[in-house]
Amino acid sequence: MRASGIVSALNGGTNVTVTTQGTTGAGQGNITVLSALNWSGAGSLLLDAVHNIIVANSISSSFVG
Repeated sequence: MRASGIVSALNGGTNVTVTTQGTTGAGQGNITVLSALNWSGAGSLLLDAVHNIIVANSISSSFVG
Protein backbone atom coordinates (compact mmCIF):
# COMPACT_ATOMS: atom_id res chain seq x y z
CA MET A 1 0.00 0.00 0.00
CA ARG A 2 1.44 3.36 -1.02
CA ALA A 3 1.53 6.34 1.33
CA SER A 4 0.53 8.69 -1.51
CA GLY A 5 -2.74 6.80 -2.04
CA ILE A 6 -3.55 6.83 1.66
CA VAL A 7 -2.82 10.57 1.96
CA SER A 8 -4.85 11.32 -1.17
CA ALA A 9 -7.87 9.49 0.27
CA LEU A 10 -7.51 11.21 3.66
CA ASN A 11 -7.21 14.63 2.02
CA GLY A 12 -10.38 13.84 0.09
CA GLY A 13 -12.25 13.21 3.34
CA THR A 14 -12.28 9.41 3.12
CA ASN A 15 -11.62 7.40 6.28
CA VAL A 16 -8.88 4.80 5.75
CA THR A 17 -8.43 1.54 7.68
CA VAL A 18 -5.27 -0.51 7.30
CA THR A 19 -5.65 -3.95 8.83
CA THR A 20 -3.78 -7.24 8.96
CA GLN A 21 -5.28 -10.70 9.02
CA GLY A 22 -3.42 -13.78 10.14
CA THR A 23 0.16 -14.25 11.15
CA THR A 24 1.79 -15.86 8.10
CA GLY A 25 3.51 -14.30 5.12
CA ALA A 26 5.93 -11.42 4.76
CA GLY A 27 4.32 -9.04 7.27
CA GLN A 28 3.32 -11.68 9.83
CA GLY A 29 0.44 -9.57 11.13
CA ASN A 30 2.43 -6.33 11.47
CA ILE A 31 1.90 -2.87 10.00
CA THR A 32 5.07 -0.86 9.31
CA VAL A 33 4.80 2.83 8.43
CA LEU A 34 7.97 3.78 6.52
CA SER A 35 6.77 6.95 4.74
CA ALA A 36 5.30 10.09 6.26
CA LEU A 37 1.49 10.21 6.43
CA ASN A 38 0.62 13.90 6.77
CA TRP A 39 -2.76 15.16 5.58
CA SER A 40 -5.05 18.16 5.87
CA GLY A 41 -8.42 16.68 4.83
CA ALA A 42 -11.26 15.43 7.01
CA GLY A 43 -10.43 11.73 6.65
CA SER A 44 -9.33 9.63 9.63
CA LEU A 45 -6.74 6.86 9.73
CA LEU A 46 -7.08 3.59 11.67
CA LEU A 47 -4.19 1.12 11.91
CA ASP A 48 -5.37 -2.30 13.15
CA ALA A 49 -2.70 -5.00 13.34
CA VAL A 50 -2.80 -8.56 14.66
CA HIS A 51 0.65 -7.99 16.17
CA ASN A 52 2.74 -4.82 16.01
CA ILE A 53 2.41 -1.35 14.53
CA ILE A 54 5.87 0.00 13.78
CA VAL A 55 6.04 3.73 13.03
CA ALA A 56 9.31 4.90 11.44
CA ASN A 57 8.04 8.26 10.14
CA SER A 58 5.53 10.97 11.02
CA ILE A 59 1.76 10.52 11.11
CA SER A 60 -0.20 13.75 11.49
CA SER A 61 -3.36 15.57 10.49
CA SER A 62 -3.67 19.34 10.36
CA PHE A 63 -7.43 19.28 9.65
CA VAL A 64 -9.43 21.77 11.70
CA GLY A 65 -13.13 21.26 11.49
